[in-house]
Amino acid sequence: MTRQGRPALALEAAWASVRTEPLRESGHRAVVAAHLAEGNVHEAIRQYQAFRRLLRDELGVEPSPLFTRMLPRYRTGAAPATAVHRSAPGGDVSGDVGLTAG
Repeated sequence: MTRQGRPALALEAAWASVRTEPLRESGHRAVVAAHLAEGNVHEAIRQYQAFRRLLRDELGVEPSPLFTRMLPRYRTGAAPATAVHRSAPGGDVSGDVGLTAG
């Protein structure tokens, strides 16, 4: 909808997605894209930062590099994301990869 010049409808649909699945990044990316399409850079950055905090608090990870690259010209407070291996209790590194600020 954003590409079709209807950012307000896109924003409404994106918020519905975020409400349904708050930890799913694609909905938050859609919110940011709609804000940017409307020229609301401040709101886009605020949404990115809120999602970043949510991910860190709930899952201990950072947003994907794809999401971070959506706001390259703007200050997001994000360090470049790098993959790290997290060890499970007992030291098992079973290939679980997360993203963290590098």
